[in-house]
Amino acid sequence: MALPDGTALEVGAAEPPLRLRTVDVVVAALGLIALAALLPPMAALFAGAFWLLVVVVVRSDLDRYLIPDPASFGIAATGFAQAWWAGGAGGGAGAAWALA
Repeated sequence: MALPDGTALEVGAAEPPLRLRTVDVVVAALGLIALAALLPPMAALFAGAFWLLVVVVVRSDLDRYLIPDPASFGIAATGFAQAWWAGGAGGGAGAAWALA
Protein backbone atom coordinates (compact mmCIF):
# COMPACT_ATOMS: atom_id res chain seq x y z
CA MET A 1 0.00 0.00 0.00
CA ALA A 2 1.37 3.41 -0.91
CA LEU A 3 1.05 6.46 1.30
CA PRO A 4 0.29 9.89 -0.20
CA ASP A 5 3.99 10.80 -0.24
CA GLY A 6 4.72 7.74 -2.40
CA THR A 7 6.34 5.61 0.29
CA ALA A 8 5.14 2.07 0.84
CA LEU A 9 3.75 0.72 4.09
CA GLU A 10 4.27 -3.01 4.42
CA VAL A 11 1.67 -5.15 6.13
CA GLY A 12 2.44 -5.24 9.83
CA ALA A 13 4.81 -2.25 9.65
CA ALA A 14 4.51 0.49 12.24
CA GLU A 15 2.33 3.36 11.12
CA PRO A 16 3.99 6.75 10.75
CA PRO A 17 3.07 9.21 13.51
CA LEU A 18 -0.08 11.24 12.96
CA ARG A 19 0.55 14.97 12.82
CA LEU A 20 -2.49 17.17 13.33
CA ARG A 21 -2.34 20.42 11.39
CA THR A 22 -3.33 23.86 12.64
CA VAL A 23 -6.59 23.71 10.69
CA ASP A 24 -7.45 20.43 12.45
CA VAL A 25 -6.94 22.02 15.86
CA VAL A 26 -9.02 25.06 14.88
CA VAL A 27 -11.87 22.90 13.54
CA ALA A 28 -11.80 20.74 16.67
CA ALA A 29 -11.82 23.79 18.95
CA LEU A 30 -14.69 25.47 17.06
CA GLY A 31 -16.67 22.25 17.16
CA LEU A 32 -16.14 21.86 20.90
CA ILE A 33 -17.15 25.47 21.55
CA ALA A 34 -20.33 25.02 19.50
CA LEU A 35 -21.18 21.76 21.27
CA ALA A 36 -20.61 23.30 24.71
CA ALA A 37 -22.83 26.26 23.83
CA LEU A 38 -25.68 24.28 22.27
CA LEU A 39 -25.98 21.05 24.26
CA PRO A 40 -26.56 20.08 27.88
CA PRO A 41 -23.31 19.24 29.75
CA MET A 42 -23.33 15.43 29.49
CA ALA A 43 -24.50 15.43 25.88
CA ALA A 44 -21.77 17.97 25.08
CA LEU A 45 -19.18 15.73 26.77
CA PHE A 46 -20.11 12.70 24.66
CA ALA A 47 -20.47 14.74 21.46
CA GLY A 48 -17.12 16.47 22.14
CA ALA A 49 -15.30 13.16 22.63
CA PHE A 50 -16.88 11.83 19.44
CA TRP A 51 -15.97 15.02 17.54
CA LEU A 52 -12.32 14.88 18.59
CA LEU A 53 -12.05 11.23 17.55
CA VAL A 54 -13.68 12.00 14.20
CA VAL A 55 -11.13 14.78 13.56
CA VAL A 56 -8.31 12.28 14.23
CA VAL A 57 -9.91 9.67 11.95
CA VAL A 58 -10.42 12.16 9.11
CA ARG A 59 -6.84 13.48 9.32
CA SER A 60 -5.42 9.97 9.46
CA ASP A 61 -7.53 8.82 6.52
CA LEU A 62 -6.58 11.86 4.44
CA ASP A 63 -2.86 11.54 5.19
CA ARG A 64 -2.31 7.78 5.30
CA TYR A 65 -5.46 6.09 4.01
CA LEU A 66 -5.49 4.23 7.34
CA ILE A 67 -7.90 4.57 10.22
CA PRO A 68 -6.16 3.79 13.53
CA ASP A 69 -7.77 1.01 15.57
CA PRO A 70 -7.63 2.98 18.85
CA ALA A 71 -9.69 5.77 17.27
CA SER A 72 -12.24 3.27 15.93
CA PHE A 73 -12.49 1.55 19.32
CA GLY A 74 -12.73 4.96 21.02
CA ILE A 75 -15.65 5.97 18.82
CA ALA A 76 -17.41 2.67 19.56
CA ALA A 77 -16.76 3.01 23.31
CA THR A 78 -18.04 6.60 23.27
CA GLY A 79 -21.21 5.46 21.52
CA PHE A 80 -21.82 2.64 24.01
CA ALA A 81 -21.13 4.93 26.98
CA GLN A 82 -23.54 7.52 25.60
CA ALA A 83 -26.18 4.85 24.98
CA TRP A 84 -25.72 3.56 28.54
CA TRP A 85 -25.99 7.08 29.98
CA ALA A 86 -29.04 7.94 27.85
CA GLY A 87 -30.79 4.81 29.11
CA GLY A 88 -31.10 6.35 32.58
CA ALA A 89 -31.80 3.91 35.42
CA GLY A 90 -32.16 1.02 32.96
CA GLY A 91 -28.92 1.92 31.18
CA GLY A 92 -28.44 -1.58 29.85
CA ALA A 93 -31.47 -1.11 27.59
CA GLY A 94 -29.79 1.80 25.77
CA ALA A 95 -26.61 -0.19 25.29
CA ALA A 96 -28.64 -3.17 24.04
CA TRP A 97 -30.28 -0.93 21.44
CA ALA A 98 -26.82 0.29 20.41
CA LEU A 99 -25.79 -3.34 19.77
CA ALA A 100 -28.94 -4.15 17.80
